[in-house]
Amino acid sequence: MLTKDMLTVLTMWIALFNFIVSPFSKVHKSNIIFLTFTMIFLRGAFQRCSLLRFYFFFELSILPVLFLILGWGYQPERFLAAIFIVFYTLLGSLPLFLIIIFISEEGGSVSTFSMLRSLSDFKRVETLTLISAFLIKLPFYLVHMWLPKAHVEAPVTGSIILAGLILKLGGLGIILVRCLPLRQGGFFHIIISVSVFGGIMIAFIICRMTDIKVIIAYSSVAHMSLVAVGTVAHSRIRIPAVLLLIVCHGFTSPGIFAGANIIYERSHSRSTLLNKGLLNTIPAFTTAWFFLIVLNFGGPFTANLLSEILLIRVAVFTSEFFMIILGGIAFFSLAYNLVLYASLNQGVNSNSLFIHKTATREILILVSLSLPALLLLIGWQP
Repeated sequence: MLTKDMLTVLTMWIALFNFIVSPFSKVHKSNIIFLTFTMIFLRGAFQRCSLLRFYFFFELSILPVLFLILGWGYQPERFLAAIFIVFYTLLGSLPLFLIIIFISEEGGSVSTFSMLRSLSDFKRVETLTLISAFLIKLPFYLVHMWLPKAHVEAPVTGSIILAGLILKLGGLGIILVRCLPLRQGGFFHIIISVSVFGGIMIAFIICRMTDIKVIIAYSSVAHMSLVAVGTVAHSRIRIPAVLLLIVCHGFTSPGIFAGANIIYERSHSRSTLLNKGLLNTIPAFTTAWFFLIVLNFGGPFTANLLSEILLIRVAVFTSEFFMIILGGIAFFSLAYNLVLYASLNQGVNSNSLFIHKTATREILILVSLSLPALLLLIGWQP
């Protein structure tokens, strides 16, 4: 079963991966310092022993990413993206901190077990306040706008950390608190309903987008809608299924962002309209890119597919009507991934900046994240 040890392995893997994504000439000492602190904070969050300690590292982990966006962002709009991150973080973190202090005073301890016992006396509003910060970091549909802005303005290392690790803290936080009163009230159905309907809306909107980085960022929101369903559902298989999808997404999404950065370094554009014909210009890249696309939409014989099937099963147990909606999410997920792959690889490229040779380092970058996701299914047990 996937545990916090697997999340720790993912953290260390992403840490090593980050230092080889960008050419060494672009890696500044301060950049390395921010990346190191980010990994330390995430390591502390995944190895939590109390809800208060998890909250401490949970909030600290976003600060290095914020500095990466401000220091190495591509456009002046990075300041607006930083404001979005700070606003959404404070919107959920302050109520969460007050609730944790209240629980610790009532239970006399900050240990997770003592706090969970206090949750049984919580009212619905208090429970929703408790998980609001985790839903924002997930991110939950309706409070997800900070994520696309952060991805677009962040350098590739910041996007890799956001997609590979930061988003996982939201799901892990909801799993940690268990949300016992939530299953007894109407908020359970509200969160599932908003997640599935929001997921299909996001998947439908992605099919009309042309910015590569925005497409990948919104695809993370669509995937996290399944995580939101699994974390609050009442089913025995929900926790293994959520953890499996979290780890699979933690390998796949950073690889796709790294691939998008390889394209951007050649064409200096993120538009699918200006990056056509990659199959003829950099054929070695398109092979590795194909495996990442298959993993992203949950292709056959992948752990991503197994995790999505398990989470769909969890949602169907709640309401059979969700089968149609979740089927739509799966269909449009396949559609926008195939459209992304076809639009970049087919056609004729007129950009003279493209070179025909792909560096060995770039292929190793994509393989280092696609291969673990492919092999994850072999050793997984529910």
